[in-house]
Amino acid sequence: MKKIVSILVAVLVVFSMFAITASAAVSTPTISAVSNVNTAKVGDTVKVTVSTSKNSKLGAFTASLQYDTTEFEVVSGNSFGAFSTEFLNTGAAGKVVYVGAAATTVDGAKTTLFTVEFKVLKADGTIKFAVEEAYVVDDKGTPDDTGDDDEIDVTAQIASKTITIGCAHANTEDKVVESTCTVAGSKTSTCKDCGKDLGTTALPLAKHDFENAVVTKEATCTEKGEKTGKCKVCGVETKEEIPMVAHKYGDWKVITPATETKDGVKERTCEVCKTVDKGVISKKPTASAPDDGSANIPNTSASMAFAFAAAGLALATGTVVRRKRK
Repeated sequence: MKKIVSILVAVLVVFSMFAITASAAVSTPTISAVSNVNTAKVGDTVKVTVSTSKNSKLGAFTASLQYDTTEFEVVSGNSFGAFSTEFLNTGAAGKVVYVGAAATTVDGAKTTLFTVEFKVLKADGTIKFAVEEAYVVDDKGTPDDTGDDDEIDVTAQIASKTITIGCAHANTEDKVVESTCTVAGSKTSTCKDCGKDLGTTALPLAKHDFENAVVTKEATCTEKGEKTGKCKVCGVETKEEIPMVAHKYGDWKVITPATETKDGVKERTCEVCKTVDKGVISKKPTASAPDDGSANIPNTSASMAFAFAAAGLALATGTVVRRKRK
């Protein structure tokens, strides 16, 4: 606690070093607060980043992110050293406060001031970004008694912003009104997280529930059939189509045999309507040269020469041995 107090005191001292004047014209920096997502579901993490335009000449800055504690919970916060002295307080319920001050201005390369990550507790929540104080260094002004440039208050010129994290509608519930043969039903979807009505879809009419229906025309493979009966729901004496049945094909017959270079053609005929169905016979595989076994036959001449050479060597060796024994 003492450390936090000392930091705040240091920030206030830095603030007091600047004389605030409004006599000189100065450009107002752009401050942005954006979320990394537009929609989220309960349990997701959302990051809000607060940045300033390059070379903004901010000399001091205080801003906050305000939120409903039933909608969001702070997970973490991080500042990026844009000011020589800065403090980010994420411990207060419902409000994150950032305070920054510099002896000169914000470094042009460091445009991100701070980020805060929130956990979504309730869908369709809002986070309000508000600027409490903002001063820019007036380089064109006359230095005050401390030798520093004057500061211009631009707080009112930086607009606040409300960030809405819309519900992702990931958890829905459907209410269905069943159709009858005379009245179309409906399906209404509602988000269980935020309660929003997601729209209603009409359902098609249901088929008649015939009682003692009679087939008045048999379905074939070329024409639909028909049945007539009285609907026990609406009482209408009505007709209903019977879908066509599948063709009853016979066996395949080869029309053109396949060869090694060309596909063949086959046909089959429906036994009912005589519709012809054609098919393709794949080309035959290319025939390979027959194996006559010649590769496995040894070279007779070479084998015989080797045999004679071996026999001669054996005789010569034996003779030498016998002579040595004498």
